[in-house]
Amino acid sequence: MTPPPIRYPLPMLLVAIALALLIWRGERWTRPLRAVLAERWMRAVEGPPIPSSTEPKVVAGPIVRKVLLLRAPVPATDRPGGRVVETIRRRGLYDVYDLWPLQGRPTHDRIGNRRPIGWVAAEVVLPWDTRLVLRAPEGKLDLADQPERRAKSSVAVGAIPLPVVAWTDHAIEVAVWEADRPWSAIARRGWIASEEIPSEAWGVLLSSAECRALLDPP
Repeated sequence: MTPPPIRYPLPMLLVAIALALLIWRGERWTRPLRAVLAERWMRAVEGPPIPSSTEPKVVAGPIVRKVLLLRAPVPATDRPGGRVVETIRRRGLYDVYDLWPLQGRPTHDRIGNRRPIGWVAAEVVLPWDTRLVLRAPEGKLDLADQPERRAKSSVAVGAIPLPVVAWTDHAIEVAVWEADRPWSAIARRGWIASEEIPSEAWGVLLSSAECRALLDPP
């Protein structure tokens, strides 16, 4: 006695065939889709890619972004908060190659001279694109908290030149050093009306290489 034949409805047969094909060839067919999904997942977890520019950021024309390194030695890392790749042992002016995060207030700067060295914390550098300085007449300046406001009284800032870090059409912003730590620690910032600054108070900071080039041109 032979058993009766097993009959499958057509929809179930099609589903069975589709499942068999998926098991047989599914890994190859779904590989691109799985790669895209994995990439999107990693991007969502890790955030945007860390920049790695080979040229300094440009302010305008030939002027590149600069920072003054306030401390030394300072560890430079391969990524913000990452592994130390080099130790910067000299204070001075450095080019800015990248900033992190990409939007908002930077927490890390990627700096170097002639080549990127690594990432340093933003708290150890002073953004200083202009390299202009202001020497306060008689060691005092009328500093305001905002560029459109007038200072209520003069502030003693000493005789050390003050970096010009920002400007508007009618005022400039300077960084004031702590009295016992010039070029190393900032006490405050303040705005000065441009019309109140005598021309002889202006200056510019040059590197030793630039000074040698000016004194002994090729």
